[in-house]
Amino acid sequence: MIFMGSRFLNLIKTRTLGGTNAATASELNAAADSVFLEPNNQAELLDITMVNDAIRSSRQNGGLPKGSLSKLITVTVSDSPTVLLQPTGEEIYRIQNITIKESSGSTATVTFALSDGSSSSVIGTFSAGANSEVSAYGPIMSSAAAHNFSSVPFLVTSGVYLVGSRDNECSVLIHYHVLES
Repeated sequence: MIFMGSRFLNLIKTRTLGGTNAATASELNAAADSVFLEPNNQAELLDITMVNDAIRSSRQNGGLPKGSLSKLITVTVSDSPTVLLQPTGEEIYRIQNITIKESSGSTATVTFALSDGSSSSVIGTFSAGANSEVSAYGPIMSSAAAHNFSSVPFLVTSGVYLVGSRDNECSVLIHYHVLES
């Protein structure tokens, strides 16, 4: 038997599992696109599985997010639907907490929805009083309408992402973990 290098591994040989030269999900998908599901490709399919398992272990701590991939962002919400959090490419984000921050001196109500760009599904509406912060979603809920959101983290992707609209100027703070990049 003559050993030939894996096409998959050759396409990503200059990339690493982590750090600034880490292979992205899009690069891995592109490299795997040339591998057909057939018996002759068993070695390449095993290479793909090995790389995916190694990345999953290194980036997600065995299924848990890594602290270095956690972020807290602040987004100003307008009165028309505003994209609050949308990953790019094949990234997947797990939202942990959403807080409404009102600082203009009047009550602000924000409606949150998941959207695919052409339609959306409302997942909750929350209000923050004048000059206050209210947890709209998270492990410790401060809103009487907390039943609108489950306290379990949810995922967003480039195809289905978080949008919001409001009746009064406010900001939304979103804490999330990058699960796949």
